[in-house]
Amino acid sequence: MGYGDIDSAVSRSQFLKYAEDLAAIYGLERQRRAELKKAYQGLSDLVHAMGDGAFIANTERKIMEINQSACSLLGKTRAETISQHVSELLRQPTTERDYSVPPVPQPVLRGEVQTITGASGKIIRLIPTMMENGWLLCLLRDVTEETRIMNLKQDFLGLLSHELRTPLTGILGFTELLMTRKETITGDDAEAILNIHESGMRMFKIVDELLRFAMLQNERHEMQQEPMQLSLLIHSIFEQMARQAQEKGVSLYLDHDLYSPIILRGNSAMLRELFKNVIHNAIIFGKQDGNVVVRILSTSPTEVVIEVEDDGIGIPQNMLHKVFDSFFQVEDTMSRKHQGLGLGLSIAQLIARIHGGTISLNSELDHGTTCTITLSLSHCTPQSSSKEVNA
Repeated sequence: MGYGDIDSAVSRSQFLKYAEDLAAIYGLERQRRAELKKAYQGLSDLVHAMGDGAFIANTERKIMEINQSACSLLGKTRAETISQHVSELLRQPTTERDYSVPPVPQPVLRGEVQTITGASGKIIRLIPTMMENGWLLCLLRDVTEETRIMNLKQDFLGLLSHELRTPLTGILGFTELLMTRKETITGDDAEAILNIHESGMRMFKIVDELLRFAMLQNERHEMQQEPMQLSLLIHSIFEQMARQAQEKGVSLYLDHDLYSPIILRGNSAMLRELFKNVIHNAIIFGKQDGNVVVRILSTSPTEVVIEVEDDGIGIPQNMLHKVFDSFFQVEDTMSRKHQGLGLGLSIAQLIARIHGGTISLNSELDHGTTCTITLSLSHCTPQSSSKEVNA
């Protein structure tokens, strides 16, 4: 074999090696494309199988798939939406012919829940989810009726509260005036006036709670925010509720780091009401001569976690998901021992949401309940060892 034959053989072997490598790469690419197509088809099938409206958008935020429910809610056909940018899909004109209004889906593009009004006048809640590959899956729900009922309830609560508060103020004023005339009113008359005043005060507190609940649900204006030290806020609530705790023999404890105070920024009156409602519940439903412990925990530089723990009757597991519902009470209406409308935790949840936080309950029947509140921080100093302070 000559040199030319050797060179030719080497070239052929290299060519064959390159061809085999290319074939392997092509095979892997074809397999990857098949897997991607299968995954996309599965996601597409999922979108079309959903009862709610749904669409998926790629990394460029162009619509790749949308189901019929979403098209109906948005008043568009599937052909009109495919490959359209999410901003264009959710554009909201002020009139049927005015399409110059800037798009409003920026919260959706950031993965935040948003509510819009569709072309048909329906109120649509957009619930976006960012997928690991950077694509966007968004659910669309018709909340028109839900919003209407909620607005009716808020209007009713507000009207009811205002209409009851005015005559109640007069009743309480006159009974307090009569109570000052002890020398002329004695015996059964004095006791009757005292009962009228006590009943009026209970009703006034109920009306005030209703009015507060309605106001918080309609909270739209910017809150007056101020910095406050969390431990001092809790201590002041302990002092305010000391008499109620003593009547039941409940000891109040604050567990926190004395050397690393937590500073919150928010509406002090609202946050005071939030913690007061939760601590009040812990005292009321805690056991006789028991303990209520408030723990301040810092989990990150941006948020703080507060736990309010009691050792009382607890809440059945099948009722835990209802405790934040308006007017819900664990105790039966006819047999319950504690007065109230069941709005305390609903109000606490509204205030937490207004401040960008969350609130949840964990409970074991006959072993107590722990309420966990998570709030954002304006400033947080590092936490060291924890100390228990008797309030």
